[in-house]
Amino acid sequence: MNDQQSQNQMLRAHFDMGLRITGLKASRQFGISHLPRRILDLKEAGYPLADEWIKVEKSNGKKTRVKEWRKAPEGVV
Repeated sequence: MNDQQSQNQMLRAHFDMGLRITGLKASRQFGISHLPRRILDLKEAGYPLADEWIKVEKSNGKKTRVKEWRKAPEGVV
C-alpha cells in the first residue's frame, strides 16, 4: 500500500464516522499536504462527498473562508 492509498483510507474512515475536514486539519491530523487531490481520488472512486465554505478565525484575529468536506447524505452526490 502506498501513501496515497493509506491517506485515502484514513479519509474514508474519518468521513464514515460523520466527521468533517479542512485542509489544515488534514495536514495536521493525517499529514496530507494536498487535500483536494485526495478528495478527487475519493470522488473518482465513487465515494459521495459534499463541501461548503466556512469562516474561520486566523491567528491574527481576522476571518477567512476555507473549504470543509464531509460525506454526502444518502442519495446526494
